[in-house]
Amino acid sequence: MTLRGRSTIRAVAAGVAIGAGVGLGAHNGWLMALLAGVALLATGVVLSPRPRRVDGLPAWTPSRPGIEVRVDAVTRSTLGPAERQLAVVSATVAPPDDTPYEARWLASMSRAEFDLLLATPDTEMSPLVVPARDRPTTPGFDDVPGRATVLYPIITALVALAVILVVPANTWHVDVDMSSSTGAAGSTRDDDADSITDPSARLDDLRQHVATLGAQAGANVLTLTIDVDGDRIEVLSPGTGEVVSASYSTTSRRWLTPSTHQSAKRRADTFALDDLARFDADTVAATMRSRVPATQRALRSLTITRPRQGEDPLATAELGADTFTGIDVQARMTGEVADVFDASDLATSMRIGQDVMRSRALPFDSPVLTRFEIRGTRRGTPIMRAGSIQNSGGVLIEYTTVDRVEGVTVVPGEFPETVSSYDNSTGRLQRGALAPNRLSAAVFERVRDDAMRRGRVEDFDREAIDISAGIGGYRDDYGPTIWVAVGPGDASRGTYSPDGAFLRPGIS
Repeated sequence: MTLRGRSTIRAVAAGVAIGAGVGLGAHNGWLMALLAGVALLATGVVLSPRPRRVDGLPAWTPSRPGIEVRVDAVTRSTLGPAERQLAVVSATVAPPDDTPYEARWLASMSRAEFDLLLATPDTEMSPLVVPARDRPTTPGFDDVPGRATVLYPIITALVALAVILVVPANTWHVDVDMSSSTGAAGSTRDDDADSITDPSARLDDLRQHVATLGAQAGANVLTLTIDVDGDRIEVLSPGTGEVVSASYSTTSRRWLTPSTHQSAKRRADTFALDDLARFDADTVAATMRSRVPATQRALRSLTITRPRQGEDPLATAELGADTFTGIDVQARMTGEVADVFDASDLATSMRIGQDVMRSRALPFDSPVLTRFEIRGTRRGTPIMRAGSIQNSGGVLIEYTTVDRVEGVTVVPGEFPETVSSYDNSTGRLQRGALAPNRLSAAVFERVRDDAMRRGRVEDFDREAIDISAGIGGYRDDYGPTIWVAVGPGDASRGTYSPDGAFLRPGIS
């Protein structure tokens, strides 16, 4: 095997050793990182071939038949008996049927070849070795090592990177008990890879570890998160305004070293561990699972935080097979779980919207509704107008009373949220607004059926609905109007009266 072949194999082996060392060290406890990770890294460094000055240079190899060459001068970097050394060759090259020319090039040359060349300067060389007549530069000793000398380190780095990225993370974990004494270890963690099965025990672990982050940490918590991939704590340091973060790795089964960073969060954003006294995560998780489809019942994460200053902390769970198709469900610290509803079920959405209006003490017989919108959550649901539910789906309620102008959203799996609120400086109701008692799920259903008939919408697109009632445009003299769009395309879009009578196609 050639020297280049042996060096390539060594470079690949070094990359594998280094990649394995990084993988084992990153996904296991400190003892495994010390015993296996460091040893493999050292092995990789030893195996990695060292670049030499002669790497990439052509060997001095006379060839007959070949191009006639008369060597005028040769300078070898050392006269020692080393295997091969750098040499600068100056010679007159005489190609057949062409005029001779002078050339100078670098070659690797042994001491024996050097002595033979001094004795017989006239020789023949392969055309692959002899430089061209129009070579633009004159080489010297400072031209090496050349580009070929970085080949082996590049091979080593690429192989190591491939090993780190391609091999699954759980492959690196060695199942050895290396529990840390700095916080709650993984003794209560019996979750599988796709779902959290013991949220209460996991939260207890987090609460215990909060105490290790400072004397006041328990009263200044920003976030508690349990996740299938690991847990996380964020607390505010009241003396510095910095956020202290601590993470537990389910892969290495240990708490990582806490880190700090600057943040705009302040005391009003924090909550105390005492706020969780009535929160039973196991019961809440069971309730959440019962309200979603059977295919979405894997609990992937649970995060407790204060959504806004002045509001109570909320727990938000991510349920489902993965992040992209999952469902977020909220719960209060009292154990109350938000409704998970199908927004395209117009009767259910109407009932939820009316419950919100009653909770806000809206007069049902007064024209206060400026926009009441229901939008489904099915992929491909049209968007008639920009708004707070254009991505999430749900129910949007915008109203104007004599003293307030507010907007409220109800997203499936979330509690009602006030998205806008300010004083009504005019003290008057808006022209063209709609009284809540004029809303009817039956009317909305008739409008949907008619829109599907007009637009020839398939039955399986029935859930892809966006329907809104509120202040109309100039063509309706700014009076109460219903707009609807069902399924893909624009053919179903239409404008209707509050009683469900078709007025015209389109929603302008």
